[in-house]
Amino acid sequence: MHMRYVLKPHDSFMCRASQGSKPPSQEEIATRDNVLLTALGLTLVFGLALKFVDIDFLEDFLYGDGTSGYSDGLSSGEVIASSLWAVSLYFTSPVQQLLLFLGRIYTERPSDWVIKKVGELAGKDVEGSSYKAPPAVMAATFAIFALSGFTVTKFIDWSCGDSTWSVSTGLGSFVVAGVYELGRPLRLSNEEVNVLEDQFQDFARWADNRLERSGRCHFTEINTAFRTEPGNNRYRTEDGVSNMEVRNMIANWAPTASRTSAGYYKGLSVKPRIDPFSGK
Repeated sequence: MHMRYVLKPHDSFMCRASQGSKPPSQEEIATRDNVLLTALGLTLVFGLALKFVDIDFLEDFLYGDGTSGYSDGLSSGEVIASSLWAVSLYFTSPVQQLLLFLGRIYTERPSDWVIKKVGELAGKDVEGSSYKAPPAVMAATFAIFALSGFTVTKFIDWSCGDSTWSVSTGLGSFVVAGVYELGRPLRLSNEEVNVLEDQFQDFARWADNRLERSGRCHFTEINTAFRTEPGNNRYRTEDGVSNMEVRNMIANWAPTASRTSAGYYKGLSVKPRIDPFSGK
């Protein structure tokens, strides 16, 4: 049994709605404030730009050759739109951006999948815990997304007739990708994942003997029983594992158990500890 970390979507910053919600931490509040302030700041910047930038110069820059007149090659607008789309696609997919408005945030970026596939094609051991994409793999990944951004731009230009829509949609996608990145759950390093996996395996072995997927109990009963179990000395305090991490491990071990806002679990209970010497 393994704990899931990366691909699982998160509701309300890693709090499962079916289990009740925990009051947001200061870090979560700060993240939400940053997302809001960034969105408001970008809106203000764009509004001021539209008010004070000369429209004729801007149109000539975007749709002409970059300075004056019009050329048959790539316009400045197409270059800018391709860049905006390439960056936004690197960090978020259109599906992820749509789900953002439904409150769904995924940890994995589209570029993570591409980096892995390029590494596999290059014969790298991408599943190894110490794997780090080499420069050649990263360069190939950047090239793929640059080509993707250019393709999207050309398609929008062809379907709409000019670069207006490719620039505007690229800018919108870029802004949403930035907001998404600010609200994205913490991305774990391979070392951190290994530590959490070891903790969960310890918890799962304990839970297989001491928990039962029926009945009712409070979180403090499970938390106290796990921390005071002989052999779990390194988990005695929150320096070894936090209460939030214990809640996450419970959710992964017993995904069907529900938790109320008061901390009571339904469909989960603690079995009495049996002394290995007396059998009682």
